[in-house]
Amino acid sequence: MFISQRTANAAPTAQIVPAIHSLGLSVNTLYSVDWAGDREASELWARTQYQSVLTVLGKQALCETKLAILFQTAAALTAQVLDLAGCSLWQLLSDGSTLRRVAYVGGSTTSSEAIDSDMQTSPWITVLLETDAALLDQTELMELQAEPRSTASETAGLQGISIQIPGQKKPLGVFISTVSEIRSLAADEIELLQAIAHLLGAAIERKRTEDLLYAQTQVLEQVTSGAPLAAVFENLCLLIEQLAPGSFCSILQLEKGTGTLRSGAAPSFSPAYSQTLDGLQIGDAMASCGTAAYRGEAVFVADVSTDPLWEKFREFAQDYDIRSCWSMPFLSPSGEVLGTFALSHRVPCEPTPYHLQLLKMAAHLASLATERNRAADRLRQQALYDNLTCLPNRVFFMEKLAERLKSISIYSGKSTQFAVLFLDVDHFKLVNDSLGHSVGDQLLISIVRLINRCVRTTDTVARLGGDEFAILLDNVNESSQAQLIADRIRAILSFPLRLREHEVFTSVSIGIAHSLGNYTHPEEILRDADTAMYRAKALGRSRHAVFDTAMHTNALSRLR
Repeated sequence: MFISQRTANAAPTAQIVPAIHSLGLSVNTLYSVDWAGDREASELWARTQYQSVLTVLGKQALCETKLAILFQTAAALTAQVLDLAGCSLWQLLSDGSTLRRVAYVGGSTTSSEAIDSDMQTSPWITVLLETDAALLDQTELMELQAEPRSTASETAGLQGISIQIPGQKKPLGVFISTVSEIRSLAADEIELLQAIAHLLGAAIERKRTEDLLYAQTQVLEQVTSGAPLAAVFENLCLLIEQLAPGSFCSILQLEKGTGTLRSGAAPSFSPAYSQTLDGLQIGDAMASCGTAAYRGEAVFVADVSTDPLWEKFREFAQDYDIRSCWSMPFLSPSGEVLGTFALSHRVPCEPTPYHLQLLKMAAHLASLATERNRAADRLRQQALYDNLTCLPNRVFFMEKLAERLKSISIYSGKSTQFAVLFLDVDHFKLVNDSLGHSVGDQLLISIVRLINRCVRTTDTVARLGGDEFAILLDNVNESSQAQLIADRIRAILSFPLRLREHEVFTSVSIGIAHSLGNYTHPEEILRDADTAMYRAKALGRSRHAVFDTAMHTNALSRLR
């Protein structure tokens, strides 16, 4: 065997040079040897070098080397040792119909310009994925673009051999080697290519397993740390897309009680995609996701252009280049549908066992994240809201009041003022003692409903406890504005309330404190509103009173 002086033009990267030099002989020394006169020595040397190549690549495959570096190292070493005109690795994408070049060595183009180019498979390339080793002629090399931007003259006199990169269930890609027509690859050289292909296949499978575990761990860490649900969903989609290159992920959440799906995440689609799907009604023949949520089971549509489930959504699929869509619902522990996780592709295709594994994992993680978010919402509801009236409680109101006071201190002179109303139901104990606590509860609920009619959406109504309520009136620069709202509340409560078989008359006493009092702590303004409320009660109930400093002075005098 004779080793020529020509080398691959693509310069090895910093990670690849040590791999080449780790072979038994240096590159320059190898080229200076002519084994033409000793066939036995030539074959022995060749076997030694082939084993060295496999050893180098095997070590990289077993360590933490990134697949991109392993691929390029394999291409560079193979082209170097076998004296190839070119060498490229093509990985099969998630759709099972598209090859993506992940490594390239040879020709006049640098490897970085040749990587990440996709090619839809043609019938003859489909044969490559079904054949362990296949010969390629000049025309096939041109279509495969083994030489980037190659022309007929540049590929003249070249031929290639395609070696399948095997996987557990189906091929993972192909390994293309290009040589001159005047030189054919020997049997031991083809065996080396097949050994490298098997090694790369094992490395890809190992990396898949590692990436699956990493994706699970990362999402679970987000969930346990309390990250926002939208952020968890987006990260989950991006991780699954990395595990299934060429796919597009989306998550829809089922809105409880309405039967509609709301957009959860679709990071690789345009915002218009999410807006269009937001509010999708579930039901049979409502595309993949609407049908999956309705049935409570996975729906796999291999070709949206012909499947009846997509009849109403053909134009939508064309707009966003969706040719296949597999949707799996994610459920609560009780079996309630919480939403759907979908994998879409731009070519018609069916899911593989690996895809099913990804879908099940993603659905499980989406379910955990949703349940964690629901539990957090329930805890927040219990901590910050009143169970009877569903109004914010004292803790929530004080936090809101503190934020409002802080905004005034920071943006002094620019921020609008506000007022606090302190309400107490007159003679509420009498209702409880005479008609029972259940009627008293109904009275409080009715009062809250009427109060909400009198305030604006920007105002905050809270139940402080018992029959006491507080209202934060925002954007109130004068005390007279707060008094108008207080009068409105008293007026609407002047009419009798029908509570079961009882007709109940009630009223409220209201104290008003305005932020112009230069307060620094929320307790101070709430205290003064409470003081004004007791002043209103002392004046005969069913009225309001505005706080002034004399009220506080009198209270201190009584305390002494």
